[in-house]
Amino acid sequence: MFNLTQEDLAAILKVTQQTIARWETGKAEPNLAALRDLAVILDTTVDELLGIGRSHKVMVSRYRQFVGADHSDGFWGHLGLLYPNEMKTRWYPVTPGTANYIERCLRPDQGERDDWIGVSTLNNRLLVFAVQAMKRIWLLDDNANRPNDDWDLTWDGYQGLSPEIYRALEARFYSLDEQYKADYPVALRGMLDEIVKGNGFDDKAKIAERILDTHIHFRDGTLIHYWVETRDIMSLILDAESDTSRVFVISGGEFESYYPVNAVRMIDLPLLQYHEAERRGAKSLGKEDSAY
Repeated sequence: MFNLTQEDLAAILKVTQQTIARWETGKAEPNLAALRDLAVILDTTVDELLGIGRSHKVMVSRYRQFVGADHSDGFWGHLGLLYPNEMKTRWYPVTPGTANYIERCLRPDQGERDDWIGVSTLNNRLLVFAVQAMKRIWLLDDNANRPNDDWDLTWDGYQGLSPEIYRALEARFYSLDEQYKADYPVALRGMLDEIVKGNGFDDKAKIAERILDTHIHFRDGTLIHYWVETRDIMSLILDAESDTSRVFVISGGEFESYYPVNAVRMIDLPLLQYHEAERRGAKSLGKEDSAY
C-alpha cells in the first residue's frame, strides 16, 4: 500500500536497514518513539502496530458494524452532509468500507435502513447523524469531479491525519513539557509545531474544540460543543443504534444533559475517544467473563 522499502523506512527513521530488518523478523523491537514515527508514516496507531485491541474486536462487533469499517482499507473519497437552509456541505474523508456501509443504510432494498447512521471518518471523527434531518447526503468518490463552489475542507486536510498526530497534538497541550519531549522525537514535535502555527491553535481551548470536544448539531441550526465523559460514549452509540431512545444522555464532567432525539441533527465526537471507550468496555467484559 505504501511502497516503502526497508531502505526508505531506515532513511525516514534515521536508523540502519539492518535495524528495520530486525524489527520485521522479530529479533528486536522499536522503542516507543520509533513506534510513534512508524504509526505516523503508516497512517495507523501504536495500538494497531502492537496488535493491542484485536482480542476484544469480537466482543464489540455490534458497535463495529454500527460505526462502519476499520481504517485499514485506506482512503476512498468523501462523505458530504448538507443541512437544510445551508449552502455549504460538510465534507469528511472516509474509507471504501465506510462508503459501502452508508450506501447500504440509505438504500431500502439493501435491508439495512436506519433512522440514524453512525460512521467513522479518516479525520478522527465519529459521526452519528439523523438521515431525515439532512438536505443531502453525498458520497463523492476520489476520482469524481469536485464541486468547486462547495468544497471547504476541515483544518486537517483532504484525507485527514494519522491517528497518532491527533494523539500527539493532545499531548502537546495537555502533557507536562518534560513528558511530551520524552515521548515524542524532535522531528515529530517540529511537525506538530507547524500544524499548530498553520491553524492558529495557540491555546488549549482551540485544540480542544478541534480534536477533543463532542459537537452537538441541533435541527434549529444551533451548535454546542464540550468534552464528554468517555464512559458515556458507548451508551450514546447504543442509544442511536437502537432507534428507540427518546433522549441522548451526554455528560460533560460536572453536569449531565438530556437532549431529545428529535431535536438533534448530528453528534460529532472524537473517534479516538470512542476507541478508548471500546477498550474500557472490553476490559470490563473480560473481568466479568473471568468471574465465571
